Amino acid sequence: MCIQQKSIKLIIALTVFSTTFLNLGRSIAEKEQAIIDRERKVISLEIQSYFSTPRGVSKKGVDESLAKALRNLTSATEAIALAAANLRSSVKMQPELQEIQSEITSFHKRLGSILKVIKE
Repeated sequence: MCIQQKSIKLIIALTVFSTTFLNLGRSIAEKEQAIIDRERKVISLEIQSYFSTPRGVSKKGVDESLAKALRNLTSATEAIALAAANLRSSVKMQPELQEIQSEITSFHKRLGSILKVIKE
């Protein structure tokens, strides 16, 4: 019985210790989470103030922006010119409507003459 009583006391003591350490760990985690949340709020306020502060416009910045816009415009213009040239060459390769109609008429005439010969 003595061993059983000791083991029961040991189990009770270990349960008390584990509960105490579990509660201690939870309180430390809550404190750390509160610190992290405060730091997040500070960072978000700093970011908001950074983006809400008006920036001064410099001549160099405007020149760089215009140069970039002109490069983009030039590139787009060249691409459009190339596409237009390709379109023109592909349109030239397509037969005209009158050519197609004359071919169909010619085919019908030849077919009609062949059918006449076969009927005779």
